Amino acid sequence: MKYLILLFTVFTIFSCTKEDRCQELNCDLLGEWTWTKTCGTIAGRTWTPESTGYEIHIKINESKISFFKNDTLTKTYEYEVFETDTLYTHGTLASFIKYNKITRRYSIENGTLGMYDLCFDCLADFFEKN
Repeated sequence: MKYLILLFTVFTIFSCTKEDRCQELNCDLLGEWTWTKTCGTIAGRTWTPESTGYEIHIKINESKISFFKNDTLTKTYEYEVFETDTLYTHGTLASFIKYNKITRRYSIENGTLGMYDLCFDCLADFFEKN
């Protein structure tokens, strides 16, 4: 019986495909991203690498998100992603990322990652995939 349980466990572990793991992690999120702009505040301001004089990159792997400013690592956190509906999404499911006690809604469209603070007049950061 022990061997049957062991065989079943091994089969279960190896039957999980990369695609299964990708759905769990949202593989579109994984990789390196370059900041293109930040928009927001009640005044509707926009910041870009050109207007600030610095570049921001993020790297996201299966377990950590790392932030770089001008190619210098500034922060690394473990993260989790999940889907839920909120007042902001009017009853439809939205994707969220949580790291360092911060939760942000995110979306990926046409190679652009948008990360949104959870308030109506807060910031939204946009990144292009490298």
